[in-house]
Amino acid sequence: MFHSLWLLRRKVREIGFHPALAYTAKMICRKFFRPGDVIFALRPYEWEASPPRCPPSFSVCPLNSLAHLSEGDRQILRDYGGDKMVESFTTQFARGATPWVGRIQEQLAGVCWLVPASISSDYFFPLLEGDAVISSCFTIPRHRGKGVFSRILYQIAKSSSKRGLRRIFINCKTWNAPSMRGILKAGFKEIGVANRVRIARRNITIWQRGELK
Repeated sequence: MFHSLWLLRRKVREIGFHPALAYTAKMICRKFFRPGDVIFALRPYEWEASPPRCPPSFSVCPLNSLAHLSEGDRQILRDYGGDKMVESFTTQFARGATPWVGRIQEQLAGVCWLVPASISSDYFFPLLEGDAVISSCFTIPRHRGKGVFSRILYQIAKSSSKRGLRRIFINCKTWNAPSMRGILKAGFKEIGVANRVRIARRNITIWQRGELK
């Protein structure tokens, strides 16, 4: 840490504050945060994808109210992540996020949250009006490998133009190959790999490859 501060001070003198901040963040990324996040984007007016395979009994829809979360749903969530998982639904709803819920034979199988730009202030880059981020996705363990995740993403993408969205972003760690496959199956395109570090009270995004255009 002290070495990083010393490096930052030296670079400030050499090349100025903002270039020095970016340089120091890149050095820290290389040393401590090498895995990074793969960031994917989807633009509804360019989107093309075939529906990913999933069981015939699969269905997916957004929940517009906590009242639509049945007691059976709540128990599945508790079994998966404890009471905090159920509480997170209340918190996310209060923020203005929307859960898209996938079901197999009417039982909750997976969830992805669609978060509008207006409440997504802490992302890898500034979001614009009409943008949204998909986050906090999970599949109940017994339903993994059935295409639940990719089919939920597909349905979100399919409805995005009707909801007035112009860009949707999603990210996952570089080591999470199953998530990457599911995201690509739903028609998202990789835009790059990035790390986030906090230096001098600032969040800095360092692109390992690619960049938002």
